[in-house]
This record gives sequence, C-alpha cells and structure tokens, in this order.
Amino acid sequence: MVRKIKKYEKFLLDILNDYVERRSAHPVFEYQLIVDSVHHHYQVVRTGWDEQKFLHQVLLHFQIKPDGKIWIWVNKTEVEIDRELLMRGVPPTDIVIGFQSPFMRELSGFAVA
Repeated sequence: MVRKIKKYEKFLLDILNDYVERRSAHPVFEYQLIVDSVHHHYQVVRTGWDEQKFLHQVLLHFQIKPDGKIWIWVNKTEVEIDRELLMRGVPPTDIVIGFQSPFMRELSGFAVA
C-alpha cells in the first residue's frame, strides 16, 4: 500500500505543480501548493486582491486515504483531475469524487468510498 500511495502522491504533485506553474504568471493572484505528506492532503490555494476585496480560495483539495484511494474534495478549476489521473493509470475504483453525495457517486463511474 505504501508504494501505491507514493505513486499516487507523485501523480498529484506533478498535476498540481503544473497547474500552479501555469497560473503563476498572473500578476494579481498568487497560487500556492500546500502539501501535507504525513496525512496525504494536497491543496492549491489562490490569494490576492480583487479590487478592494482580499481573496483566499481553495481551488483544489485532494487526500489519499490509508486504503490508497484518492479523494477529490474540491475542484474549482477547469482541470478535469479525474481524467488526468485516469490517463496516468489510476483505476476509477481508486478515485472518489468526495464533493458529490454518495448517491451521485454511484452514478459517476468512480468509487463510492
């Protein structure tokens, strides 16, 4: 299981680092990758000022659970992370769309939990 988690962690970090790198040219917002490799949480946060309003938004949040499944908790981007993971060889049974209700997950073609 440890090898599987490490492999999935690398996939997520590659995808998220690429996302942050492509967005970093934006002059107003800062994109930050936040990694907790002990508990296996991975986030991209956008911060900055939009006119007179300060923004702090979690754009992407993932967790690799001890059973090796990747939970997608937040995806407020145009990137279809589930498709990216499938292209890298992650089976749909190891991907959980956590922001959907369990009922909707049953219809997604991915793992329910």
